[in-house]
Amino acid sequence: MRTNLIFLIVFLINASFCFSQETQLDQESLKVFFRQTSTGSGFISNGFPVDWDLLWNHQPENPEFWIENTPIIVNSVVYVGNSHGIVFALNLSDGTPVWSYNTDSMFQASPFYLDQTIFIGDVDGVFYALNAENGDLKWQFVAEGLIKGSANGLREKIVFGSESGILYCLNRQTGELIWKYQCQDQIQSSPVIAQNKIFLAGCDAHLHIVDLESGVLEQKIALDAPTGSTPAIWGDWAFLGTEGNEFLALDWKKGEVVWRFPLKHSVRAPAAVDGQRVFFGSQGRQFFAVDMKTGQEIWQNKSKSRFEAAVLCSENQVVLISQNGILEICDSKTGESLVQIELEGRVNGAPFIAQHKLVVGTDLGVVHCFGSLKN
Repeated sequence: MRTNLIFLIVFLINASFCFSQETQLDQESLKVFFRQTSTGSGFISNGFPVDWDLLWNHQPENPEFWIENTPIIVNSVVYVGNSHGIVFALNLSDGTPVWSYNTDSMFQASPFYLDQTIFIGDVDGVFYALNAENGDLKWQFVAEGLIKGSANGLREKIVFGSESGILYCLNRQTGELIWKYQCQDQIQSSPVIAQNKIFLAGCDAHLHIVDLESGVLEQKIALDAPTGSTPAIWGDWAFLGTEGNEFLALDWKKGEVVWRFPLKHSVRAPAAVDGQRVFFGSQGRQFFAVDMKTGQEIWQNKSKSRFEAAVLCSENQVVLISQNGILEICDSKTGESLVQIELEGRVNGAPFIAQHKLVVGTDLGVVHCFGSLKN
């Protein structure tokens, strides 16, 4: 009897631990940032497409509408904003409309999802919190300056930057200002979050590391050139390109540059990291894979157009899109081209992958969805 009681107690403790882990994972899954992870790594651990069939296209109501941000996928729904000031939701299964929310502005920023809410800012500096289920407005906040980058968040805090150089932190539920941090120049990138810190690259040629709770600057690392690129964080390292024709690896804990990869042209699109390699494209129509630790080139591919879209990668493949609308899937180890698809329009945003599907928007306002027709 005593043995059975001990076994029951141990079982309940283990069950409670497993439940708490599952709950934590479920809560984490409710946060969706356009770079796949809040750390901006662009790495996809599961849900990568097995085939690249065109599943559907969503055409805009007006051919003059365009999309220059990144659609996101949450719970079988696609969310995106366009140049006509419309935020809209589509069914992932067939691209049919779910809801739309109209404004008098336009959207360059990508949406961010947290706890059944879509957060997105417009070019007039208005930041919206919309009900993800029906598109109803929950609240809005007026910032100083154009909002170009995506928001990010953790727990009760939502953070985003504006071209006035201010990083804002708002209460997720109410939209009330918690704190703001001032940079010395424009913010065109998106903040990423790791280890309860915010990493923000600015046009003031610095990587800012700010405490999420207080908004206090912890460290500022010189980049030697301005950048509008969103950094990719992997452990104690940060990776990003600049307008100074360099790609950099930083040890952010030590506050120093580990290596520099010189280029003939700038790097504006966010890179992707898989734990061994870093992938990035340049304005010089070149795409590189380099060793994460040493910065040594592993392979490079050339394109007919420059790279504006952020990169994605999995353990074995890398997804890149040149601005002329060529979607390419390459072997991440060798650079061998596995799939090439010509999209309907040019791409300035980025692709997003979830639930074994890829979605991307173009300057013709079209949203493409790729995956497997066999499912």
